[in-house]
Amino acid sequence: MKKFWLSLLVLVSICQYSLAALTVSDPAGGNIWQYDNVAIGWTSDNIADGSLVSIILCQNGIDYDTLSTGQTNVIGPNSYSWSVGQSAGGNYSIKVISESDPNIFAFSPTFAVVAPTITANASAIAQFDDLIVSWSVAGAISNDVTIVVVENSQSAVVSDGSTSYNFTTDNSADWLPGTYTIVVTSSDQPTISDSITVSVSATAISGVSSSGISQYEDLTVSWSESGSLGASVLVTASNGGFSQSTTVSAGTGTATFTTDTSWPAGSYSISVSSVSHPSVTASTS
Repeated sequence: MKKFWLSLLVLVSICQYSLAALTVSDPAGGNIWQYDNVAIGWTSDNIADGSLVSIILCQNGIDYDTLSTGQTNVIGPNSYSWSVGQSAGGNYSIKVISESDPNIFAFSPTFAVVAPTITANASAIAQFDDLIVSWSVAGAISNDVTIVVVENSQSAVVSDGSTSYNFTTDNSADWLPGTYTIVVTSSDQPTISDSITVSVSATAISGVSSSGISQYEDLTVSWSESGSLGASVLVTASNGGFSQSTTVSAGTGTATFTTDTSWPAGSYSISVSSVSHPSVTASTS
C-alpha cells in the first residue's frame, strides 16, 4: 500500500509539472474574425529550447484541425500567426502540445469564429435619378466589392476602397418602372454577399389638356408630372406650320399663352416635354 501511494504521488507530480510547463494565452477568448490573421501565443517555462510543438484547433475540447506541426519552442513567450480559414462557429480553443511528450499540452480560453458581413443599402428612386448603392463591411475583408443589378445585368466592380457607387438610370428598357434586386459581393471572399431590393418609379408627363378659346384670349395648358423631369418643361402649341413654345419650371403644371390674330384659327396640338429628358413627353393628340 505504501508503494501504491508513492507511485500516485509521483504521477500527480508529473501531471502538475506538465500543466505548469505550458500556458496558452492567445486567443484570449471572445470573438475572432474569420479570414483574419490571429496571433496564437503561449508561454513555455520548462520545455527545452528547440523542442517541437504542434498547434491544434479544437472545438468542444476535441481536435478539429491541425494548424501547424514542427513549431520550434523556446523557453518563455512563443507565437504563431494563424490565418483563420476555418468555418464560423463557437466553443473553439487552441491546443499547443509537445511533440516529444504528449502529456505536455495546454488549451487557450474558448472563443468563437465569426464570419465577416456586408450590409447593402439603397433608396427608392425615379427614372433619371442616380441609383446610389452603399455598403458597409464588418470583419477581416476590404470594402472592395462587385455589384450586380439582377434584372438588367448592370454591374460594377469597386476596388478603390469606396463604400458607395452610383448607377445612372433613364427611361430605357434597362430601367423600366419596377422592383430591382441588387447583390453586393465581397471581392476578397465571394461567398460573402448581401442582396436588397429597390423600386424605380416612372418619370412621366400625363393628362395634357386645354380648353377652346378665341383669338386674344389666354390659352391655358395643364398637365400632371411624376418622377424626376429636371428643372423645366417645354410647352408647345402647334397648328399646321404655326408653332409657339414657352418654358416653365417643372412642377408648375400649367402654362399660359397670350393669343392674337397671328394665331390661325383651327385645332391645336399641345405637347409638354422635359427639357433635360426630351424622351419624356406627352401631348393632346
